[in-house]
Amino acid sequence: MDRKYSYYGYGLKISSDIELPLPKADRDGNSDAHITFGEIPENIECERKISSYSISQDAFVLNLKNADIFAGFGREIIIEFPGDEAFNKDDTVPFLLSSCIGALLHQRNTLALHASSVMTKNGAVVFMGTASSGKSTLASVLERKGYGVLSDDICP
Repeated sequence: MDRKYSYYGYGLKISSDIELPLPKADRDGNSDAHITFGEIPENIECERKISSYSISQDAFVLNLKNADIFAGFGREIIIEFPGDEAFNKDDTVPFLLSSCIGALLHQRNTLALHASSVMTKNGAVVFMGTASSGKSTLASVLERKGYGVLSDDICP
């Protein structure tokens, strides 16, 4: 099924039912990963449960206040809203583009670094660090100086 939006990010071509802050790609029907609204399959077995998320080799389920997000099999992300909750992009997308994409990349055997990166004339530069250490801020400053941002928060 052809999704409403098509993007390129994290080394993947992503088809999506929601608008994302990623570079747009051609909507040719060929995608590496799909982001949809729907119901998370009930038969998902997660071996490890930690506070707000559950994880196994092929499945990751993140339980947010107003939504649950499933990343599975290296190719699909499903956003489920329990009850009659409305989609709140500001509350959901940051988790979708960090923890959930990171899990999807891991399922695809792609190393996902907690980092930001920019493109220079000599190649890419990657900034790794702990949360709130300034990775995104540095990438943003460099973007204003003419460098292209390749990734923010998750860098495959």
